[in-house]
Amino acid sequence: MADQGIEPNEVDVLSDKDKEGYIEYLPNCGEFVALVAANSTQPNPEVFVARLLRLSQDHKTPLPSFNKVECGQFKLNVGKSYKEAVSALIYPVDVVYMHSNGIYELRTPKIDINKQVKKK
Repeated sequence: MADQGIEPNEVDVLSDKDKEGYIEYLPNCGEFVALVAANSTQPNPEVFVARLLRLSQDHKTPLPSFNKVECGQFKLNVGKSYKEAVSALIYPVDVVYMHSNGIYELRTPKIDINKQVKKK
């Protein structure tokens, strides 16, 4: 399935079929997702959060950059973003915003997120 993208003549992808032909639903724009670092291990999971800006046909998505403040807490790095493969995104995840200090807190256990990568 697709929807009109942000750029002219660009289509945003809303779902995709995996190798077996099953439809995989992708996160919606504005949803939080998690990414697992390459050096992450079960005993010491290393997880990052991002907020989905959009999905594109090339299956790369621009993500705003968040800096780790403390364990499980992140702050938006204004003006910085990067692209990541949609297949690397883990979702849904539970993230809350703390208005008093402008920090996002990841409430989904990092060990659970790390396990999702091992399933893929």
